[in-house]
Amino acid sequence: RIRASIAQHKFTTATDHKPIRCTVSIGVSTFGQNDILDATRLYKQADNRLYIAKNLGRNQVSIEGLMQMH
Repeated sequence: RIRASIAQHKFTTATDHKPIRCTVSIGVSTFGQNDILDATRLYKQADNRLYIAKNLGRNQVSIEGLMQMH
């Protein structure tokens, strides 16, 4: 929903109010209820997923353990 909302939003420049098309690629990492929270590991996994999303093309979400979404 975040990715789609950004893609649909009508951004404009501050000076001349020209429309700007904006998309986002997102990498998501998760941890289970019984996992020990390790912020460094989560960050690294999300960063790896972000690179996967970027390599798939623009406007993508890559979630650890799940298929890529567009």
